[in-house]
Amino acid sequence: MHPSILGTNEVVRRATRESRWVWFFWPGLVFAVSAGIVYLLGSTIWGSVAIGAWLWRRLPPVGRLTGDLQHTVGTVPYLLAVLTVLALLWFLDRGLRLFFRWWRWRRDVYVVTSYRLIHQHGILSTNFREIPLLQVRDVDVDQNVPMRILGFGWVLVNSLQTAPTSGAKPYRPPHPRRRRPGDAVGLEEWLAVPDPYGIERDIESQTEGLLASRAGVGPIGGSR
Repeated sequence: MHPSILGTNEVVRRATRESRWVWFFWPGLVFAVSAGIVYLLGSTIWGSVAIGAWLWRRLPPVGRLTGDLQHTVGTVPYLLAVLTVLALLWFLDRGLRLFFRWWRWRRDVYVVTSYRLIHQHGILSTNFREIPLLQVRDVDVDQNVPMRILGFGWVLVNSLQTAPTSGAKPYRPPHPRRRRPGDAVGLEEWLAVPDPYGIERDIESQTEGLLASRAGVGPIGGSR
């Protein structure tokens, strides 16, 4: 995140991105499989050519059978070459998709500062969605057993309003059904972030400190 978007005396307490497990495990696995297939087919082409040439030199001529064998041995490398080209195109496609996925992941940042929660996103342009800490009503964490093992979870921030900054598209809470009846509350989801409970503690401690400083009593647990 660029420092220019920070206000006076505003300090970044935590900046994080979504878990690499979520973004790269399956795409990376498919990319590795495609690379392996290209390698095996390429090796098989050279191997089949070498074996075919070796057999052709050693098999005795038997009339028509020799011609059939010659046709078969000569066809296999071409079929393998076609399969290799198709596999190579698939490999390149997976590689490009993985690169653009990495670029999206790199540009998607969640930030806790001393005054705000900021979500930076966008591939070519950069958009920001922010929530002032004083508008945060509560923070929930959603983390099942597999997420706990892999070290990530969902952080749900309920606020008085969740509005984008200039240049961003109008924001609609992703899950309006989670609103409590009668509340005009925005919901911001931080998806698959590492150490979700640490993020929850950071948000709560920064909010408490900001409220205490506004009340003139210093940070919670101490005096000014």
